[in-house]
Order: sequence, then structure tokens, then C-alpha cells
Amino acid sequence: MKRTFILISVLSLTMPGLRAEERTYGDVKPRLYLTERDVERARAQASAPELRTTYEKMESDAARSLRNWYKRLPRGERRSMQDLFDHARADTRQPDYLSDAAAYAIQPTDELAEMIREKLLVEAGIADVHGSWRQLGIHEGERLCRFLRAYDLMAATGVFAPEEKQAVRSCVERSARFLEAWTMENDLTGVYQGQSYCFNIKFYPYLMLATVAMYYPEMEDAPRWLALAQEKIPGLLFTENFIDGAYGEGSVHYLHPTMDGMLYYLAASRNLGYKDYFKENPSLMAQLRRMLWWRMQLIAPDGRKAAVGDAHRAPVGADLLERAGSLFGEPRFTWASRYILSQTTGGRLLSAYDLLEYDCTAPAEAPDNLSANFVWSGYALFRSGWKPDDNFLMFKYGPTYCGRRETDRQLVLSGHAHADALSMELHWDGVPMLVDPGYRGRYENSATYGGFWRATVSHNTVGLGNPWGYDRQDGRMEEHCRRHGGEFRYEREQRSIGRQDYSLDAFGDVGGMGVVSAEANTYGHVRHRRSIVWWRDNSLTVVSDRLRSDRVQPYELYFWPVGDPVARGGECFSFGDSTARLDILPVGTDSRSVRLIRRGDPSAPPYYMALDGDLKTDRGWDGGPDAHWGFTTLMVQSRRAAGADYLNVLIPSRNGNPYKIEKEGSSGRLLVRGDERIAVVPSRSRGGSVTHSGDFAVVRTLGGRPADFVLGEGTRLAWQGHTLVAARQTERQWEPLYDPRFHAAVCLEARRASLTFHASPLEQRMMVAPPMKVEGQEPFLPLLMEVTLWVGRRPHRMVALDSDSRVPQLDDPRWDAALVRSGLARTDPFHADIEARLRRRPVDFTWDEVSGCVTFTLPVNSRGASGFYQIVWE
Repeated sequence: MKRTFILISVLSLTMPGLRAEERTYGDVKPRLYLTERDVERARAQASAPELRTTYEKMESDAARSLRNWYKRLPRGERRSMQDLFDHARADTRQPDYLSDAAAYAIQPTDELAEMIREKLLVEAGIADVHGSWRQLGIHEGERLCRFLRAYDLMAATGVFAPEEKQAVRSCVERSARFLEAWTMENDLTGVYQGQSYCFNIKFYPYLMLATVAMYYPEMEDAPRWLALAQEKIPGLLFTENFIDGAYGEGSVHYLHPTMDGMLYYLAASRNLGYKDYFKENPSLMAQLRRMLWWRMQLIAPDGRKAAVGDAHRAPVGADLLERAGSLFGEPRFTWASRYILSQTTGGRLLSAYDLLEYDCTAPAEAPDNLSANFVWSGYALFRSGWKPDDNFLMFKYGPTYCGRRETDRQLVLSGHAHADALSMELHWDGVPMLVDPGYRGRYENSATYGGFWRATVSHNTVGLGNPWGYDRQDGRMEEHCRRHGGEFRYEREQRSIGRQDYSLDAFGDVGGMGVVSAEANTYGHVRHRRSIVWWRDNSLTVVSDRLRSDRVQPYELYFWPVGDPVARGGECFSFGDSTARLDILPVGTDSRSVRLIRRGDPSAPPYYMALDGDLKTDRGWDGGPDAHWGFTTLMVQSRRAAGADYLNVLIPSRNGNPYKIEKEGSSGRLLVRGDERIAVVPSRSRGGSVTHSGDFAVVRTLGGRPADFVLGEGTRLAWQGHTLVAARQTERQWEPLYDPRFHAAVCLEARRASLTFHASPLEQRMMVAPPMKVEGQEPFLPLLMEVTLWVGRRPHRMVALDSDSRVPQLDDPRWDAALVRSGLARTDPFHADIEARLRRRPVDFTWDEVSGCVTFTLPVNSRGASGFYQIVWE
């Protein structure tokens, strides 16, 4: 017997044009991913001002969905399940039903219920036609998850007859068996699967096998599926992703399906009374937090994301962070979600279903970190803040993959990573200035998807040109392909970077600026070191690239500035539009070696999709024309040599370079504005006010006094004959075994310095005869570096933190409390050892009144020392 329900819709009380009505079908009672409390909250929030546009869009979308469905299946008598299955055989287009189900949950009507029933049964019929919905495990799993999200909302409403529920159950079981096939492995494929492997092809099927087993525990194989999935899910999550939280396939976009499915699985497990991972598995929860933290750190000031790997700048991820904020009780995730939406959609949620997961009362708190370094995966990020008009830098320096893909030496189509080692993105005043063009297209179009969007040439890094010396604008692409084969390109791709192929050489956040340096073996026979100096207040950036090989190479430095080239001013190359400008100043580079290729240039190679004159921005993926990043210019700086050094200054501004450019020494440059001077000096420069022994040096002065200075791997930096920073070994026995060069960055206003030394030889290789204090007896002879640092005024005290990612404080209550609780006193003979292991130590220094320098000693091979020192003083 049918029951009749009377419901006064919450929306009918708050929005015009709605009225209460009698309904044949009942209320939703979700139990899988959502609860009835979620539905009640969504209805109660209908009057919230911040959700008004989302509710209005839900209404209009539901009305349009009804109209479109009636065009596909004209309205009439209630169709039988067999009629709907017959329609699925004739028309296999996927119906859109999830937003409709959410609309019914919030504002139920019989008309919506009947349409959703038809759509879900047609969807089940489509799976019956093909045996599955999709070919690959990830896509089948995503479609099953979407199906269950909608079905679970409608299952208790009475709209489905018993035989229809049985048909749905059979459809879900068939999908689960299809997914199980994707999890099967033998001894070889358990380690490596080549082109066929993709992390989510394995991971998502396990998530859905467990979900089906919990939702339908009466299925014959449910216990086995659940046990298998509960074993495999944590293992895959840890082994196939970086332990610092970065996604293992080198793509920010494909983190989303991983985390999306994982969070739904966790919610289902808890809601259905199985494992409550949030309470029972803290290590798994910690890894998920790290992965979400990584995603959050990639948010650019415009609310979009840095385009790492297969990625685009759509606001995908806002829904993920909103749900994670609630599940983990993390207000920073909640804030990040709402910030993304505020900058990209005007605050409107991405779908009607998101209304069921949104909590207006959830606390939201902006992150307060201004830098992050993910040392296992190789991502360094700096920002001036978390507001729309802030500055931002992202530098990618680590491995291409983590997990099974680590054995790949070259990119393959299914891996999602790009040939983008040592690439970077730069934003100023909230505006993208130097960007990764991202990707467009489909896997099937290998010539563009794999041949350009993933290629080294489409990233802000250094690559190699073709070995024949062909000019990329010679217009002879077809001729070259006939001669050299269809794989011909005007440039060569970097190989995949493994864990032993790269090193982090320096990282420091010294308040007014950030510095980072890393080196990678990008072509097997090419070592590339990139060092970046970035000023927090104006995003002015110095980029040094040092390349070495045992043979002559056609090096090419690629920059992708936003906008078109504008009139060249002096030595700078200018790009941009009325919104912002970026001036690029090559230091020590012959301008004749620089080539600019603008969008629409008919001489550009045909596979340069980002420069296609007919390229249209896609509002869903690119954000539309107002996102300012969709159209770019390619700048190429070429050199043919065994070794090459590039030094470039990137100068963002509103209307053009605000600095006057003057010579500094034989080949350096001096940027002048008012009483500010910035000297940028390459290694080969002679004369001038700045002298150094490193790869490069930067000295910024205000009012005739040094304010900031940087030395790129050297032993001494001086200004006007006065030492700014220098270091030497104190024990001569180590001299033939150790490279004393170091990186230094100092900001005097913030009273911070970052010093990075080479690791001890004891940490790099087995030594059979290391220097000992007493011959034949431990301990080893200490390897100490004596540092001389110009600070101008005598410090009261100095503290050093041995860290490659954290920013030190003069006082650290957590550190002090750890020592107090340990019961150690300063007089305890083991205090220094414990202190070193905690990686924080007071610095004993001497002061020279005449030179204005402090001198102190830092250990390189003591316990706990890594060679990375972050120093603060007062």
C-alpha cells in the first residue's frame, strides 16, 4: 500500500515560486556516504546568504534536467524496468542523476523522484549492455561511486519496486566483479606493469570493492572483498604516494579521484558500522592529512592551483577540502575550500550534491605558513600570504614518480606526470606571471597530449634541442618526420627523475625572501642545477641555471610568461597586458640567442598547442579569459656548449619595469630604484662592487647599506671589499675529502640567515679511513665549518635550527618543554647530544666591532647535523 507524505519544503519558505505539495514518495534516508543529519542540515541552511546562488542553481538545474529528460523519454505513463533497459540498449549516453538526487533530498517532488528512478535504471541497463560502464578500473570505480551516491539517497523513498532494487543490486555486484579483475596481480605485475599501470586503476577498485561489501554484506563474496580491500588500501596509499603527502604520479589533478574515493570509503566504513578509521588508524589518517596539506599548499592566490603534471586550473579540489575539513575537524582545509570558491565561482559550490556535505557552522581558519618544502617529493613553495593579492612561487625539483612507476626511465602515456624537472611558476599581486600551460585534450591524441603538454618544452625549465640543429620555426616539420620518423620533435624530453637523480642543495625562508637550489640528472649525461632567489614583497625573482655535460649539448631555457610580447625596453624582454607585466632580464646572455614565439605565430611547430591561434580558453578548466593565464608566449634562450650558465631576473609590475638597469662589473647587472640597488652578478663577472667565488651572487642595498645578500655555492661573498659571508674548514685532515662550498641567504631586516653545506662524506659513502680524533679509535674527527657573517650590529644571541623545511624561532616552547620533560639540565654531559638530535642549538659566536661580523662554528658531521642551517638572532 502506498503511503502519502506531506512535506513543507524548507526552500519553499525561503525562495519565491515554490509551494508545498502532496507526495507519493518518502523522504531520503541515506546510510552510505551521508546521514539523515546531513540532509536536515542542508535543508536548514537554505536561507544562508553564502549558499543562495548554489540553491538557486540547484533549482534551475533540476528544472532543466526534467525538460531535457522529457526530450529523451517523453513524459507519460510510468515506464517498466524492461522499457528502461530497452531504452539503454538503444541509447547508451550516460544520464546525469547525482545533482537531481541531491535536489530531491533537499526539495523532494514526485516528478523528480520518477525521473531519477528512470535515470538510474537506464544507467543500470547501460552497464548490462556492455558488461560494465567503463573500460578502466578507475573510471568504472568512479561511475559506480557516483551511482551509489545517488541510489543511496533514493533507496528508501519507495520509488523503486522490489524487483528494481534487485536489479540494482545485480548491477552493483557485476561492477564489483569487474573491478576485482583490475586488482588481480601476478609476481611480475605486482611490481611493475608498464604502460597498463596507473595508481588509481588499482586503488579505486579496492575502495569500491570494500564499499559494495559493506553496503551489500549478504553478497557471496562480500567478506572476501572487504578483507582484501582493508589489507590493500593502506599499503597502496603509503607505497604509491610520497610520505610527505605529494601524489605519487606527479599530478595535482589526479590526486582528486584518489582522495575523493578514499574519503567516501572512510565515511561509508564509519556510517555502516565497520571500521572507524578516524579513531582506529592514526597513521593512515596522518598520511591523508599530509596529502591534503600538499594539495592545499598548491593553491595560488587566484584560488586556482599550480599546474603540476596532468593538471588544469579548474577549482576541482574545493569540494574535497570542504569534506576533509569536516571529516578531520581541520579548519584550515575548510578555509582553503571556501577560499578557492570565493576566487573562482563567486562562492557558489561546484554541485548540488556539495550542499549535502557543506556545514555553515564549520570553523574556518586561514593557514599561517608562508613557505613549505616537501623534501621527499621535491616541491618548494613560497608566498607573501593567503590573500587574493599576494605573491607566490612554486618550484618542482624532485622525483617524477613514487611507487611502481619509479622504474620508468621515460614518460609513458598513462603515468600523469610531465617532463618538468626543476620547473617553476610565479605569481605577483595575485596575477599569474610565469606559468605551466597545463594540459588539454585526450590521451588518444598522443601527438599533442604526450608530444607537447607533457613535454619539457611546455614547462619553465631547461631542456635540449634536437641533435640535428633544426630551427623550430623552419616550417619543415613534415620533411623532418619523413627523414627521422614520426617521433621527431624539435626538442628532446627530460628523462624521468628517480630518487638518486636529484638533490636538494639549499632551502631557506629568511623572512624578506625565500631561496631554494636543487640539482637533477635530467638527461642521463646532463646535470642541471637551478637556484632561485625570490623576494616576498614584490615577487622579484632571480633564477640561476647551471648545466654541465661531458659533451656539447644544444641547451634551451624555456620560459612561459603570460600575455603577449610588448615593446622591448633596453635589455629586458617584456610580456603581459593591461593587468600586469613581466620583464625578463637575461644577465650575461647574448640577445641574439633569445627567441620569442607568440600565440598565433604561423611558423610555430604544429604541435605547440598552447600557441595555437585558435586555442580557446575553457571556463571549466582554465577559468575563462578573466583567469589571465590561458594565453602565453614562449621564450627560448639557446646555447650550444658542454657547460652553460643562465642567469635571469624576473621583474613583475603593473605597467612595466620600475628599475633602471646598469652594468655591475664586467657582466653583472645593477637594478636601481630610488635608494635601492640590487646587484646580480654571475660567476664570470670581474670588477664592480660585488666579488664572490660562487655560481652567482645577489646583493640588495638600501640607503648604501646591505639589506639582503645571497651566495650561490661558493666560499666567500664581499661587497665593496667587505666580507658579507664566508666559510672555511677548521680541520685540515678533511680538506682532500670535503667540498667546502656552501649556499647562503641573509635578510638583515628579519635577522635571519640560511646556510647550507655539503653533507659529510661519512653520510655519502662508506669510508675505510676517515679522519679520527685518536688514530684507530672512535669518535671521528669533527668536520666543522667556521662561518663569518656580516650582521652590522652585535647580536644578543643566535639560534640555529638544523632543518631543510622549517623556519626557526628564537624561543620554541615545544622544544624547551621536551628538554625539561627529559629531565636533562644544561650541565648534563649528554645534553648537547640530545640538543643536536632535536636539531636546534644556541650559537656561540665572537663579535668583531671593526668589520661588523660575527664568527661561529657549525658542525657538518655531528649527530643530527644535515648541513642545512636556519639561523635567527636578536
